[in-house]
Amino acid sequence: MSTYADTQSIKLLENEFEELDKEMKVTISDWQGSYVNGTWIPNEHGDSDKDFIILERLFKLYDRLTALFKKYKTIQDSNPELGRLVRDNIYKLKVAVRRIEKGDFIFVDAPDKESFHTSWMKLHQSLIMFVKKVSG
Repeated sequence: MSTYADTQSIKLLENEFEELDKEMKVTISDWQGSYVNGTWIPNEHGDSDKDFIILERLFKLYDRLTALFKKYKTIQDSNPELGRLVRDNIYKLKVAVRRIEKGDFIFVDAPDKESFHTSWMKLHQSLIMFVKKVSG
């Protein structure tokens, strides 16, 4: 069972993750489309410069996410369940990033693949459930 100090650190991790999560949701929304004069227009990915900028934001979020989990490595080491869920989901995100870098853009947000978006959401859900469990 985690100690009080671990629980406090886990809450800090969760709060920092939530900030990244907000940015990720905006980034994925920008990838999928945008509002023009109040009307939702899907991104048909005809503007490669715009898509490249969005993908750069996504890759930077991934880098910041991995740095966040490195920052809290000690609590992952002392909480094997947390360590496992982080490792498993970071690995899936890493694979998605590599696929995207190779031009397989379906791995940005496809709901039926281990896409970046799907893997991020699974990580988020796993963190929520873990925090709830250790917080009592």
